[in-house]
Amino acid sequence: MTGYDVTPDPVEHAILGLMDPSMPYSNATIAEWARRTCLGMWARIDQRLGEFMKEMKNGGVLIVVGDRGQWGVKGSVATNTALRRAGLPVADAKGSPDLSRSAAYYDGAYIFVNPEYKADPATYSRVVERVIEVLLSIRDLAE
Repeated sequence: MTGYDVTPDPVEHAILGLMDPSMPYSNATIAEWARRTCLGMWARIDQRLGEFMKEMKNGGVLIVVGDRGQWGVKGSVATNTALRRAGLPVADAKGSPDLSRSAAYYDGAYIFVNPEYKADPATYSRVVERVIEVLLSIRDLAE
């Protein structure tokens, strides 16, 4: 039997920082709501684990894994803004990255380098180095 519960990831991404009094958007009322919400979520997950354990056969193994820890976020980095200032992504008429004309762009999870550049390793390396320079140059989280 296999089970997967995606709930903790989006819930904790969305509300964990609300419980941190050092966060500018937190207050006692919001923190208490976030705490109750997280506790309720973990109680439901605990209940599901108990149900799995009841269904396990003798000799069965229960493995619980997680992919990383969570913490509150005080700001964000506008990665495409920084890349755009360096001339790396090129937008189409709708404002989306024009993949055929962009050297590199950020899709919200990864930075992609135009695959056409792989045919020329020197150009590909220059684009990668430029992306690294841009990311290392960001000092203000609002950039």
